[in-house]
Amino acid sequence: MNQIINFKTVAGQLLNWIPVDKRHPVHDHRVPKLTTYRTLFLFLFALLQNQPSLSEFSAYFRKAKWLQQIVGFSSISDSALNRRLQRIPLFLLQDIYTDLMEVLIQCQLKQDRFPDIGALRVIDSTQLSLTAHGEHWAFIQKGQVKVKLHLGLHVYNEQNAHPGRAVFSTAGVADHDPEVLDRLLQPDRENPTYVMDRGYPGYNQFCEWDQAGIRFAVRIKQNNRLTVTQYTCTKPDMSRYGKITLHKKIGSP
Repeated sequence: MNQIINFKTVAGQLLNWIPVDKRHPVHDHRVPKLTTYRTLFLFLFALLQNQPSLSEFSAYFRKAKWLQQIVGFSSISDSALNRRLQRIPLFLLQDIYTDLMEVLIQCQLKQDRFPDIGALRVIDSTQLSLTAHGEHWAFIQKGQVKVKLHLGLHVYNEQNAHPGRAVFSTAGVADHDPEVLDRLLQPDRENPTYVMDRGYPGYNQFCEWDQAGIRFAVRIKQNNRLTVTQYTCTKPDMSRYGKITLHKKIGSP
């Protein structure tokens, strides 16, 4: 079933965080109408609306009188949008993201946690395809240009979660890369339990986390070389889980 989105409502939410009437003192010098914050607003709105191209979005904009009233002008060319996109200072996006996260975290802190478990951090990654412009630094193989987003998702209960620490890398970086996991798994005042899938078989890292008091649960492969000391299964429809004995490899730091 296709979900109908009220884009006027979506635009109103964006306006809460992007001051379209504000001019940046440096980046908007002598810019008549497509200022930095207006450009941010229009591009984020176009992304949420799944506009396939700049030309189609500029055509949509010319028909959307309500959107024209928000930004204060009635037409814009796709070439002008493209030029302004390349000049958007990325630190502004970071500032908006930080403000949003602060508000979201304060709201989530008031949420109930999972009983007997507390806060969870789900660690996972996903690959993002790029255009050929990124081939010189994100090339994987012929026809594949990708980067990878490693993310720690803060899960408070069955209804509430938000993204936490994130690491971007080229797609060739493994999920269990020590530098990535060192950034994602750190001591936390909420003492969360970190949950990972079978892509994270760093047994030496398991020992380090255990010694640091970091709680974690990892799904392991059937052909693992771990010593299982106890199996437990709480529900018929659940996979069993067990306690294991860890041994660091000889020569490991």
